[in-house]
Amino acid sequence: MKDKKIFPIIVGVMTMLLIGFVLSQSILATLILLDWPVSRFLNNYPVVLCILAGLIQGLFEEGGRYLAFSKVLKKQTEYRTSLLYGLGHGGVEFLYTIAVTLTSNLALSAMGVELGVRFMLFGAQIAFSVLIFSAVINERKRYLFEGVKFLVSRKRDIHLELS
Repeated sequence: MKDKKIFPIIVGVMTMLLIGFVLSQSILATLILLDWPVSRFLNNYPVVLCILAGLIQGLFEEGGRYLAFSKVLKKQTEYRTSLLYGLGHGGVEFLYTIAVTLTSNLALSAMGVELGVRFMLFGAQIAFSVLIFSAVINERKRYLFEGVKFLVSRKRDIHLELS
């Protein structure tokens, strides 16, 4: 029998790795890096690129959560399942981002800001997991789009801050 405490964490990690990183990033890389009209357009209009990247990431992350809760974790109906899943999903993203930040040439002062942002986003990942879990348990599919809307606006805001 699957351990009800560890299994949701593992599912969260695997979902983020397979769907959030590999699948969505492969699609984004195809759209941006191949030399074709779409990539030229997106590279000339970075705001559109940021919105599209947020939309793709949001759809894949929230879709991955939905599949995880409705198919893999469907027999686990306690809300702690969503929290444990969120720990795995958000935790692997947090660790990955911190590792990338540490290996880049960022100044130490920027690292403190990055850590603060990452902790807030880690909390948001757990909150999105609870939201999508609620959508599955209560059969409210409109909740699925709330996380996607946030991720799209986050990518757009990041671009506007860097401009």
